[in-house]
Amino acid sequence: MAAGKIKKSGLAKRIQKSREGLCISAKELDRRSGLHVGHTAMIERGDRKTPSSDTVIKLAKALRVDIAWLLTGESYSDHSYQQWRSGTQEAVSEKS
Repeated sequence: MAAGKIKKSGLAKRIQKSREGLCISAKELDRRSGLHVGHTAMIERGDRKTPSSDTVIKLAKALRVDIAWLLTGESYSDHSYQQWRSGTQEAVSEKS
């Protein structure tokens, strides 16, 4: 790996996957999200460290994806379901 280059993150992979799902270029995503040209490509390649929260919000809106999913790979609804399911299982155990 070249000096200064970081390993491609899950965030970078999710950005790329979402962008490709919309059939748009990184340059078009930059335009739609209001970022400087080349910014998305640098994130996707792993040339940039973790983007700012403002950048992530802009990307999530432009990609039409959940911010939590973009950051973690899990959506808020997935997390809420897991908490609900966990609580339900505990309640059933307590009744037994």
